[in-house]
Amino acid sequence: MQFSKLLFCSLSLAVCGLAADAGIWKVAPPPPVSWQRDRVADLSARRKALMEQIGDRAVLVLYAAEPRNYAADVDWPFRQENNFFYLTGLTQPGATLILAPAADKIREMVFIPRSNPAQETWTGHMITAAEARQTSGIQDVFDAGQFNAFLSALVPRSRAILAVPAETMGAGRGGRGGGANPAPPANPPSWTTEFAKPIEYSSRQELQLYMILPARPNAVEYRREQEFAGKLASVGSAVNIKDASTLFDSLRRIKSQREIDILQHAADITAEAFQRAYTVAVPGTPEYEIQAHFEFTFLRRNGHWGYPCIVGSGNNATTLHYQSNKDTMKAGTAPTSPAPSPSAASSARSRPISTAWSGRRSRPASPWPSPDTPRPAGSIPSKAPPARSSSWASSNSA
Repeated sequence: MQFSKLLFCSLSLAVCGLAADAGIWKVAPPPPVSWQRDRVADLSARRKALMEQIGDRAVLVLYAAEPRNYAADVDWPFRQENNFFYLTGLTQPGATLILAPAADKIREMVFIPRSNPAQETWTGHMITAAEARQTSGIQDVFDAGQFNAFLSALVPRSRAILAVPAETMGAGRGGRGGGANPAPPANPPSWTTEFAKPIEYSSRQELQLYMILPARPNAVEYRREQEFAGKLASVGSAVNIKDASTLFDSLRRIKSQREIDILQHAADITAEAFQRAYTVAVPGTPEYEIQAHFEFTFLRRNGHWGYPCIVGSGNNATTLHYQSNKDTMKAGTAPTSPAPSPSAASSARSRPISTAWSGRRSRPASPWPSPDTPRPAGSIPSKAPPARSSSWASSNSA
């Protein structure tokens, strides 16, 4: 009993000590208010701008990213296709976005896979139609099983190549509950009526179909787009398929205030990650621990990095894409740490593993007695900033 009280008191004092010392590094502030407040307005403005670029005689088709699996057992962490996320904010695999400026009323719509409670027990929640509307601002949400019917109406010659239902192509994750998506509506929209103008342009061989196409043949990314374009060409659909990548390049050149706010927040998180890493960059620290401090800083903000962390000390710092991060810091070396910022912006810093250097800026305060003192095996810093909760997530806006 006495031991339990003593342990409790010791832990309480330790927590108080951690909370009291936030001066070691600057903690990133909470996510900007505009991140959620202006989300729908931002997404809607992007879609509107893109439709203005492609014009009435064009339709944009964007697929969500395909889930990846290794060892035929484990899924890689899912990352949404950047352009699909840029226009919808949705992270659901198996979804498809359609933008059709010349349509009668449904000029923007998204197809999502129907939720499957049995599947969701294993792979997680699948977004519902109501959630898709709330997140993206797109009001017309349809079951993915109707996607082939839409394409067949838009490009009649595509019927021969649409044997596989769209909802079986990479539907991916699914429970944390949330209810099942409703079955397809009893009276789905009349595609031929709603999209009469695009269908007319298609019949006159004037329709342009924009998709994200891979830069090289047989590329792993954008496999479905490449296969679909090839099959359309094989049946002589007379639809002009164009790469939409350049459209997004021009859109991203000008940032909205919300994007600027998110980029600033990403930079704040990255700065905190650098300062957190500096405090443990002493002789005896493994490179992978520096990586752990970087990635911990992003994950605790519900953010993600744009590329894997690189921590190269000594000779490893001369390898541009060094990735093993397995060596140990030694006195007199200067590790280079390119930061995988959650904004996908690239930034790198080089710091000496000792106090014997002639840098213009002073070294950040370290929790170790001296920066030149080798770190005790298995030990951890005695000081750390208080934890802060944050709900910020990567925007893919950069």
